[in-house]
Amino acid sequence: MSGPAETVLLVDDEPTVRKLLHAGLARRGFTVTGVADVASALERFRAEHHDIVLVDAMMPGMDGFEVCHAIRALPDGDLVPIVMLTGLDDDASIARPYESGATDFYVKSPQMTLLAERLRYLLRTARMQRELARSRASLAKAQRIARIGSWEWNLAQRVVDASPESLCLLGVPGEERRVPESRFIGLFYADGADAFRYEVLAILKTGRPHRIEGSVRQADGMRSLQVEVDAERDANGATMRATGTVQDVTERRQAEERMRRLENYDGLTGFANLRLFRSRLEEAVAGVRRADQLLAVLVIGLDRFKRVNDSFGHAAGDALLREVAGRLARSVHGQHSAACTARGQDGAELARVGGDEFSVLLTQLDGRSQAAVVAQRILEALRKSFDVADTECWLTGSIGIAAFPEDGAGAEELLARAESTMRAAKAGGRDTLRFHESRRDLTGGSAMRIEIALRRALDRGDLCLHWQPIVDAIAERIVGAEVLMRSQRGERLVPPSEFIPVAEDTGLIVPMGEWALETACAQLAAWRRRRLAPIYVGVNFAASHVQKRDVQGQVRKTLDATGLAPEVLALEITETVLMDFLEPTLRGLRALRELGVKIAIDDFGTGYSSLSYLKRLPVTALKIDRSFVAGIAEDPDDAAIVSAISGLARWRSTWSPKASRRAPSAPRCGGTA
Repeated sequence: MSGPAETVLLVDDEPTVRKLLHAGLARRGFTVTGVADVASALERFRAEHHDIVLVDAMMPGMDGFEVCHAIRALPDGDLVPIVMLTGLDDDASIARPYESGATDFYVKSPQMTLLAERLRYLLRTARMQRELARSRASLAKAQRIARIGSWEWNLAQRVVDASPESLCLLGVPGEERRVPESRFIGLFYADGADAFRYEVLAILKTGRPHRIEGSVRQADGMRSLQVEVDAERDANGATMRATGTVQDVTERRQAEERMRRLENYDGLTGFANLRLFRSRLEEAVAGVRRADQLLAVLVIGLDRFKRVNDSFGHAAGDALLREVAGRLARSVHGQHSAACTARGQDGAELARVGGDEFSVLLTQLDGRSQAAVVAQRILEALRKSFDVADTECWLTGSIGIAAFPEDGAGAEELLARAESTMRAAKAGGRDTLRFHESRRDLTGGSAMRIEIALRRALDRGDLCLHWQPIVDAIAERIVGAEVLMRSQRGERLVPPSEFIPVAEDTGLIVPMGEWALETACAQLAAWRRRRLAPIYVGVNFAASHVQKRDVQGQVRKTLDATGLAPEVLALEITETVLMDFLEPTLRGLRALRELGVKIAIDDFGTGYSSLSYLKRLPVTALKIDRSFVAGIAEDPDDAAIVSAISGLARWRSTWSPKASRRAPSAPRCGGTA
């Protein structure tokens, strides 16, 4: 099925010629519109679409050459084929139609077939030109959208044919044009131009495709460009031209930078995250190992930060963390650092490695004491009050320090040891710094080795209990005993300071506590069967153990199995742990008191507990921390504190009838050994 007939606008002042041409072209499939004068021709061209124009060269008034000029000036008149009809075939008559804008000329003759085929050829050419124009327009539009332009470098002529978009990207908006190669290269900014020249020379030598990065300065700032370059060679292998594209990749580079920051930096503080910090620590270790230098890793844990989130909300907690980050940066890089950023010019690196934990990498150290100086500055900065949700509050930190090469041979080992030392500083009272003790690792092993040893000790029965007597000094008799857990490793007795933190982190503290309870009760029952003096036994419980839903049932089961009364058992929980997990632990303690078991607060005086908390606790004994008891004879302050706590305990035992019913035996005071 053929398409619609192609239309011809015929302009000739002779009616006979118009009729002959109309009839001849119509028989050959054309639709012909004939007009006699130029004015009618221009009017019909504006009003209707015509595929081709036939115009007589010699007409009265405006001749055919002027008609060509007029049609070319009209919209859509630049691509329509125009054939000039003439009766002349001399050189001047042939040249003039082309000069006036005609596509072709035809000497009038009765050969209609020849004219028709020439018209069809011109129409095919016109269609290809229109398709090419549409393709160019589409390409230009696509290049504008993609921010990409194309160019071709003629090495022999030393010029570059650049598309409008490529010139626009290079800061020279305008139509497509030829640019001298020196000007084209000069459009690149600074190092970009040098890189471009270098790559072009490489193309000339190798002929291999290249991709380079450049930059240009535009009105909105510096823009990043990516240039693709390829070479074309002649038959002899010599490079004759280079072709390529230039693309604006600024947004892509910015997105990649944002992704890189999200991958490597903490979004809240701007510090490096754990991943980046570990990588830079590995680089630093390799560098100081070659230079035979010293570096130190500090891990800072904020003390009781959870209380801020619980009391004021996470938004306030985030604001506090940002303020902490600022103080850390000023402490590490100096109070007058201009930038106070996470990475300073002093070889120090700051990172946020956890919710409320930060790390500092210190290099270029002359000794461990320099790390202690920085750590002390950090502690002092944290002790100053913070403004949280328009409320003044205070925060402290615990710092663990591990140094290379004494405390570890690699980045992972140093970081792990600094973190475990920080946790030991927290367990030892908080608001302090502590250096890692290498001797402990040489004898006790890493946290993983300690965990493995603890699991084996539970399976093989290598745990043991030491009984520490509790003496009534006035009556001069033993009234109770506290059992202290130890781990037997070969001939060595491992102290709790080594394995308790690992047991708490791994959850082994619960089965170990259950074993201690069962073993202590069994031993006490055996002594009672031998009719030895009746005493009570104190067993240390972790907060996670007290929080278990079946803690009351488990204790009752142990007491029933050994035949002991609940009042001979005292469960001890450390004050600092109690304050961190007050609400969930309080439920378990009340359940145990309902059973009749005594409850003692260990290390009392170190946990910053308030009287309102003490009113709520179902306790029967307060065990004063040894830091107060040790100097009671020499230090009047310690004596006053112990006296005050004793008075507090007596008040606690009588403050209300309800309390008296809940705690039938009055709370005692004692010092922890």
